[in-house]
Amino acid sequence: MKVFSRITILCFLVSTFALVGKASATAIFTTDFPTDSSTRFNQIGSNFWNDGDFIEQLFSGTGLSEVNEFTLDLSIVSNVLSGDTQDMSVMLNGIEIGDFMISAGDALVNIAFNGFNVMGMGGSGDDYLVRLETTRTVNGGQGSAGIANNTGNLTLTQVSEPGVLALLLVGGLAAFRRQK
Repeated sequence: MKVFSRITILCFLVSTFALVGKASATAIFTTDFPTDSSTRFNQIGSNFWNDGDFIEQLFSGTGLSEVNEFTLDLSIVSNVLSGDTQDMSVMLNGIEIGDFMISAGDALVNIAFNGFNVMGMGGSGDDYLVRLETTRTVNGGQGSAGIANNTGNLTLTQVSEPGVLALLLVGGLAAFRRQK
């Protein structure tokens, strides 16, 4: 009976190892952002510098049921900041996932966040509203920075974590050790 139990547990462990390897999958959606279809709100002028100024766009049909990694290579134009920074937050479906700043002289800002989970919305469950919002008004006389359309590269990533299968694997290893 002990031999049968060990063989059963060994088969379970081998199967779980195989499933853990297959369960870790990555799906990626890449597009331009911002685009001519983006919604922009600037309280004054065309550059972002007031608290609450934003740019956003809804991306439908991404094929991602959840997103847990975000990267954006953002081209900055008309950067006339001097002595202050432009502080901005990144929101995904209304959830703030991180902050970044634009400094004087920046022509490109590389933004990357991970370690969060945002579920898709909409009828198909794979729509995402991406929003960049100024979180603090730039000090008077310290300038502003613009963000051009069709120059940024946005990547949303869904990495499926094999957490449940890993727990099964740990439990199986513990059972195997107890059998010895």
